[in-house]
Amino acid sequence: MCRNRNAPFVVLLFVLTACDRTPARITTTATDSDTVVVNSQRPTPLPATILTRNGSVLEDAPVQWRLVAGSGIALSHRGEVDCQTTADLRVEARSGAASRVFSVLCRPIAMVQAMPSVDLRLGDGPTDYSIGALTAKRIPVRQIAGVVAMADTSVAVLRDGRIVARAIGHTYLRVQAGDCDVAVGVRVQDPVDTPDAIAPYRPYETEFTLAPNEVRSWRPPAGLTLVHLLSEPATAPNISSPMKFGVLFANCANFRQTYRALSCVMTDSSVVAVRNTRTTSSPVRLRLDAMPQTPGSPKPKRVPSESHGNKLCPHYLG
Repeated sequence: MCRNRNAPFVVLLFVLTACDRTPARITTTATDSDTVVVNSQRPTPLPATILTRNGSVLEDAPVQWRLVAGSGIALSHRGEVDCQTTADLRVEARSGAASRVFSVLCRPIAMVQAMPSVDLRLGDGPTDYSIGALTAKRIPVRQIAGVVAMADTSVAVLRDGRIVARAIGHTYLRVQAGDCDVAVGVRVQDPVDTPDAIAPYRPYETEFTLAPNEVRSWRPPAGLTLVHLLSEPATAPNISSPMKFGVLFANCANFRQTYRALSCVMTDSSVVAVRNTRTTSSPVRLRLDAMPQTPGSPKPKRVPSESHGNKLCPHYLG
């Protein structure tokens, strides 16, 4: 039987290593990068994690910071940087004998630029979305350290930076960067082939040509319905046009769009009608959207109150 005469020494060395609380390495909290991007317009603590030789994190280890290169940006000894303008800095973080120099990119975001909403069809492939950021002078910000997440992943998910529809309904794409916390609506629809089959998130859309004085009509089901005449752009809802458009036996109001549209409470007798009073044939594109009103209809999750932007970072609809 062999004995390890060094066993007590090995155990003691293991204990000493496990209890070692000497700072050996400084890294960023998210990634081990030498570059930190700051998008906030308010004083922001720079991230730093202090590690021992065996990789353990020293939670309460003090860190001192100093400016190595750059000017015009305030940096406290505790590592709080005030990025009021765009600038590049070099800073040193030190804890005990451990030190590291980081590049700090001050890229303050004054507003988020995004589309008002994203419309998807069930069964379509992954869809791109457009989100950007601007300075107070509306100059694009290229370096962004932020988080993008889908509020309701049963409706849609993010996959490889694109949106994938999963079920009909409505959710929000939440964007958090710097002082910004905004939400972009995401709607997943499954179109139907006949107007009597419309339901929430199951719209009906048709394109055709009307001959001179020809009339077409449709009978949607009872309920709140949006009627869009997409082939007739208009800056005012009551614009005079040879394409006559209206809904009979329904309670309707003009629906504000850049084209002609109505919001109507339909009955079983309601009729949507379009008539071409031109002397030539004209193309027509009509859309009927049933709005959620009945129990059990898919309803959008309530958008977080802070997600409409704030005084520091409004949501600019691009």
